[in-house]
Amino acid sequence: MEAMRLQQGRMHWLTMLALVALVALLVAVVLSGATPASAASDFMLALARGDVDRLTDLSVLGEETRGEMRSQWEFSTKVAAPNYRFTWTIGETRKQGANEAGVRIEMNSTPFSGDTTPDRFDLPLVKEGGKWKVHVQAINREFFPCLPR
Repeated sequence: MEAMRLQQGRMHWLTMLALVALVALLVAVVLSGATPASAASDFMLALARGDVDRLTDLSVLGEETRGEMRSQWEFSTKVAAPNYRFTWTIGETRKQGANEAGVRIEMNSTPFSGDTTPDRFDLPLVKEGGKWKVHVQAINREFFPCLPR
């Protein structure tokens, strides 16, 4: 009876370990389960901010190395179009197999002129290393001035 009373309110160490492992697994699944739409949204936000490192992380650019991609994004956002401003909304997502998707973007590149008619673009994404990334070479050239190629 005395032994039972001491164990009330205590949890076996294996049970605690199992709970911690379950929580860690759930967190990992939620964080790694980015969707094409969330990757497109992250990409657009990085593009609007001129966040070269984030753009590099979220892009696929042929056989370019990370350094070469970063250099091209640096040129695009800091030299060629440092003052390019736009607004956007994320539209529908169309998955094209397990590793390809397209996200519709409605973008207004003249938000301060009074023109509210958005241009529509499809942002192509590919799954690389388990993460969705924007396939920059497949983006329409009218999408952003001087896109990396």
